[in-house]
Amino acid sequence: MRLFRATLWPFSFLLGSILHFRHFLFSVGIFKSKKAVVPSIVIGNLKIGGTGKTPFAIWLIEKLDASKTGFVSRGYGRETKGFQLITSDSIVSEIGDEPAVVRNHFQSLIGAVSENRLSGIYKLKQSFPQIEQIVLDDAFQHRKLNPDFSILLTTYNDLFVNDQLFPVGGLRDLKKRAHSAHAIVVTKCPEDLSEEDQNRIKLELKLNENQVLAFTTIEYDTPEPAFSQLNSWNSNMRSVCFAGLANPIPFFVEGRNRSVATIEMALRDHHEYTPQDVARIRQEWINFGKENTVLLTTEKDVVKCKNIKEFEDLPLYFLRMKIKFIAGETALLNAVNEVKK
Repeated sequence: MRLFRATLWPFSFLLGSILHFRHFLFSVGIFKSKKAVVPSIVIGNLKIGGTGKTPFAIWLIEKLDASKTGFVSRGYGRETKGFQLITSDSIVSEIGDEPAVVRNHFQSLIGAVSENRLSGIYKLKQSFPQIEQIVLDDAFQHRKLNPDFSILLTTYNDLFVNDQLFPVGGLRDLKKRAHSAHAIVVTKCPEDLSEEDQNRIKLELKLNENQVLAFTTIEYDTPEPAFSQLNSWNSNMRSVCFAGLANPIPFFVEGRNRSVATIEMALRDHHEYTPQDVARIRQEWINFGKENTVLLTTEKDVVKCKNIKEFEDLPLYFLRMKIKFIAGETALLNAVNEVKK
């Protein structure tokens, strides 16, 4: 394993060199970085994979007043290109799974997907002049936008400071980029995180003097039926749990807590479901004893599954994930609100 890892170092060095040069070009002004037409708040991470950006974006939009807050995302995995408004009729293939999850949390989300975030913000503001600020998910690496406030997420069990650049590790950007963030939020912490542990992490992260630090954990609501004909959740059932997440372990743990027994199926992040996938899931359901078994997935997955007719006669339920602050919520909100003044 060590020998194999050693062979990957040249590729990590190459990626690091490219990133250093790119950031240098922005720092000296050869590549331009511009402010948006309204205050922009960026959520992002340094790692490949999930740190909880989507539930964090939902929390932030709720706190800022959804009727005056725009949301812009790249729309990873969508089949469309360019600027697309997010509407109640938008399907996952048009906007991507994560924007669809955000949309489903708000009665009338003011949102759009756009690879070019600056252009997307401008067009969204033109369409909705009442917008007072914009929240952007996964835009920390989008240097063409100079955000008014940036929030860097890192997970408790996998802090970016302890990792290396891809492919040796899981970092997609340089560790030093963390110093440009206005706030760092440690996500997926244990609920009983002690002050001693918080202080240890603070020392590890080596924060700048003005950086805000916050800690959050995950909360799940009671599983909800994907289709209206299904009964409410029954915790005395067994579950076939399946998820297309970068890190499905917390979801699987929650599935075990909510069920008598589980079968767990981990799929790749942003997995696109096919009839063959449904047939495999159906067979697991039958083999596990379908009379006493349901299917359980994530909110991110269910937005795709509900559009596949092969799922319609299956007992499909999903878990909504939301964040809960352990420490730092007030300080973070105060800092975010300063950019609006």
